[in-house]
Amino acid sequence: MAQQPVGSQKPQIAERITVALTNKSKESLQTILDEEDMTNKTDAVNRSLNMRAFFLARAGEWELVLRNRANGETHVVHFL
Repeated sequence: MAQQPVGSQKPQIAERITVALTNKSKESLQTILDEEDMTNKTDAVNRSLNMRAFFLARAGEWELVLRNRANGETHVVHFL
């Protein structure tokens, strides 16, 4: 049996779920797939969930500030 290169193994599936997306979520997922040049919806959703968990874990102590590089305009992001 041929060995796979290091890092090429698929991660084990911890849990499989089925979800109904709203139209807005469906459009957002498609935008992520298009802009990130991704073809795998599962990876896009997993990445999004991990990012949300990262920010929520710090929400009480930190502020997320987005700054427009072109004009310096800033926005504070609040997670609900």
